[in-house]
Amino acid sequence: MLKAMIRLARRTDMTAEAFRSWWLDEHAPLAAQLPAVRKIVFNAIDDADDHDGVAELWFDDRESFDDAYA
Repeated sequence: MLKAMIRLARRTDMTAEAFRSWWLDEHAPLAAQLPAVRKIVFNAIDDADDHDGVAELWFDDRESFDDAYA
């Protein structure tokens, strides 16, 4: 099992609320459709200086991860 953790920072022209809405309501459903993804967890972070969220994506192996992002 491979777990990818991806830190995200919002664009400087986005509010925290706008980022969270886009990320959770629009982007998360797309991530759930990645081929061979087994589980996704999106963690929004309040009051962080350098990032606004962490995405966790689980795949069976590195090859499945690489194929999903190809």
